[in-house]
Amino acid sequence: MVSEKPVNSAGQEARLENLAGSLSLDPATAPASVSPPHPGSGVIKAPPLRELCSKYGIQFKKGLGQNLLLDDNINAIMVAAADLQPGDRVVEVGAGLGALTRRLAAAPVSVLAVEIDRAFMPCLEDQFGHLENVRLFRGDILNHDLGDLVREHLPGSGSLKMVSNLPYYITTPVLFHFLESPIPFSRLVVMVQLEVGERLAAGPGTAEYGALTIAANLYARVDMVRRVPASCFVPRPKVDSAIVRLRLREKPLYDDLHPRQIMRVVRAAFSRRRKTLRNALGALTGPRLDRAAITRWIESAGIEPERRPETLSLDEFAQLARTLTQMDREEGRHE
Repeated sequence: MVSEKPVNSAGQEARLENLAGSLSLDPATAPASVSPPHPGSGVIKAPPLRELCSKYGIQFKKGLGQNLLLDDNINAIMVAAADLQPGDRVVEVGAGLGALTRRLAAAPVSVLAVEIDRAFMPCLEDQFGHLENVRLFRGDILNHDLGDLVREHLPGSGSLKMVSNLPYYITTPVLFHFLESPIPFSRLVVMVQLEVGERLAAGPGTAEYGALTIAANLYARVDMVRRVPASCFVPRPKVDSAIVRLRLREKPLYDDLHPRQIMRVVRAAFSRRRKTLRNALGALTGPRLDRAAITRWIESAGIEPERRPETLSLDEFAQLARTLTQMDREEGRHE
């Protein structure tokens, strides 16, 4: 079943039609097919990629980050990482030609496949329009409330999950659209640029550790499932990708702190990550705290002021935020 709603921003349709740098895949040189599914897996047999591209006149738009995955084994790994159970409700962002959608549709789950590009919809409709457990939706996921989409297209009580091969250019906005949603998703499994995957899953003391790491870990336990080489995609991107799994926390990590209270400290610290905490956090407090007062604040949180931001754990950043919040209250300031 297909739903189509206008993208909720003026000129969005024109932007899609006129994006510069569109890339065409020559059907004569395209790979013949994706890897075949295992016999008896129940996965819908995929037509050859070059046949789909030729039949539907597909052009890959560079501005939309459209790089289609060739190796179906990678789709199978993503589905396995999602740990799909009977009755689960799954959102896929960026369905493309439907390679991952086929894997999801074969599971005993309900699927909402979202695609922003009108050009892909006929291909998706022909493959999945007749399936009772798949709903197709054309639109920009960032312009739609997840609660409204779930209530309309994925009614029920099963666990909510998101499994997607995300376009590079909207990776972070889409992730936090789901992480910050009041709708309780239990797991996100996404394909992202390798550098982003390394930052999401990084630990303290590493070069990749930063504000993105902490922001994601406030909402979920994060791990990298697999590195995926650029050769697995067409058009071939310049960098490798990675499958990342985010298992969302069932309750807030800190009952006494809102994530924004922690993130204002984190962002200030990492805006000057080569500086010590004492120097970096001066930008947050401004003139109301002199160097000595900043030192007392950091020390009252049980942290050495000469440490650098990338060495602090999430708990230590939370303690800094907790102490600053208490200081604000004592001085009559509020979030």
